[in-house]
Amino acid sequence: MFPMPHCVPHSSFRLSNLIRYGVLFLLALVPLTTIYFKNDRQEWTGNHALMAAPDEFSYMLTAESLLHGHGISTQKTLGLDTFYPPGYPILLALWSLIVQHGNVTPFAAHVFNALLLSAATIVVYFFAKRLLLLLAPGSAGGLPRNHQPLASPDKPPAEPGANEWLAILIASIFATNWHVLEGAFFVFSEPAFTLATCAWLALTLRWPNWHLHPHQALLVALLAIASWSIRGAGIVCIAVTLLVPLFALLFVRSGPFHLFRRFAVVAIILFVAVAYQLALAHYSPGKSLFASAAQGGGANSYPHQFLRGITARGHLQFSRLTDWPDLLAHNAQLTISHLDDFARSFTPWLHDSYDAFPCYLVGRIFALLALTGFVRHLLLRHKLTPTLNLFLILYFALYLLWPFNMPRFWAPILPIMLVLIADTVGYFCTLAFARRYYATLLALLLALNASVLFVQLGDYQRRINNVSDALATAVATVVKHSDSSSPPIVAVAGDSERFVFAWYLSQIPGGQNVVLLSPSPVESIENFLIRMTEKIQEENTGQLFIISYFTETYYPRLFSQFANVQLHPLFQRERITTVWQVLPHEPSAEPGTNVP
Repeated sequence: MFPMPHCVPHSSFRLSNLIRYGVLFLLALVPLTTIYFKNDRQEWTGNHALMAAPDEFSYMLTAESLLHGHGISTQKTLGLDTFYPPGYPILLALWSLIVQHGNVTPFAAHVFNALLLSAATIVVYFFAKRLLLLLAPGSAGGLPRNHQPLASPDKPPAEPGANEWLAILIASIFATNWHVLEGAFFVFSEPAFTLATCAWLALTLRWPNWHLHPHQALLVALLAIASWSIRGAGIVCIAVTLLVPLFALLFVRSGPFHLFRRFAVVAIILFVAVAYQLALAHYSPGKSLFASAAQGGGANSYPHQFLRGITARGHLQFSRLTDWPDLLAHNAQLTISHLDDFARSFTPWLHDSYDAFPCYLVGRIFALLALTGFVRHLLLRHKLTPTLNLFLILYFALYLLWPFNMPRFWAPILPIMLVLIADTVGYFCTLAFARRYYATLLALLLALNASVLFVQLGDYQRRINNVSDALATAVATVVKHSDSSSPPIVAVAGDSERFVFAWYLSQIPGGQNVVLLSPSPVESIENFLIRMTEKIQEENTGQLFIISYFTETYYPRLFSQFANVQLHPLFQRERITTVWQVLPHEPSAEPGTNVP
């Protein structure tokens, strides 16, 4: 911290701190606005949405499995498991145990995510304040002496409170960013992942030489494992935690004692990472990096998704030299699309608008300034810590080639990027000019974020809850029309939908007896439905229901080929979901004709 000028009274400086912390407390309440909304009857209701994203239902079902004593795998309860990490379901289970007596509910999950984002807002403030101090002219920012930044005579140290108010602005932009809040609208693991990752980064800034001290390295490694256990992208955190001390061990000369201590740090981190993976391989093999295809390490795994992404779903092969130009072009296009997502993460008012060129231009300017600041410090190698540099490099390397496009993937590094924008503006301008106009730019960005939050909040919540209600009603329709004498068969499109309806069926009284079936990986949906129809014809059960999410129009045409059965619609909510029951044809009044 810079020394406080004598002209600033101590009492007013303390009052300024109190005001800042009061503002920070109010900012931490912003994510809570995602919990309640007004429905179509203008009644206040809680956010109870669960969409068809398989990861949402995987987290909820895994949390239930934990609370029922079945562990982190849903193999016993559902007949299949997922590759999603267990950290977030464990947190959900603990939260449900505390507030809901072990009853996992969507509303409790949304409250939990909102509180996680509130905590992340506070962590982002302190992290941004320390990073701004690290990059301030004339300050070492707590770095070791051999990493002193280059001071500039025309850029004197900042006044007390300047960095703190900039950090408040950065925290406010984070708390009101639509892509950040999206994690609270859904039951996603991003809020927990962002909190764990920012806490891990803050700890490495607090201890810039953590890789030289075993006890500090252990705490940093545990936070990195926590991030990895919450989201697959956390592998970047554990990779950085392992690589930084490994580089120090291999390339920094030292005496025998220091050499042994550096070796001990690497061994501790490696032990923690391997122990985590071995535990996964034992309790839920499909979640482990060591999983085989038979254990769930095939199509449903992060390595498989990543490989399919960079090879255009397997159409291109690295083993064929003739595919290399197409591979290069495909991955270049993938990288450009993700850079667009990175730019959009600064401009959340683009959530429902993709044609607003001025907004895109603003986002790209922000992205360019942030990347310029990072590359400048990477080349100078004297201000940012090795941990932060390596983390940003690996994080970009992962998500620039990831097959899915989502601006929310960039939320964990948004605070870093905003600080780098401030540093870039300060580098090209005088400090007073940079602080004044950068603060104005941030304030404008905050106003745009807040306006989008105010206008779209209720409408967006109504839409996602409408989908969730449609899914619940579809399953309730199956239960209502089922014959209690034998368990009905519910056919769904695939494993993702199987997770969706397994959740809703388990929440409806009597729904536990419904048998869920889905196609095998080598069987088409059409062949699967034909096979199931022939099965019920042979067994004469007549208890086959089909639930279609985002209704497919070819199902009626598919069943028109059967002479002895008909597809009877039971429920439809727009194009969100439809329920059919497969029934025998009823004899018509005229010979040779059938009526549906």
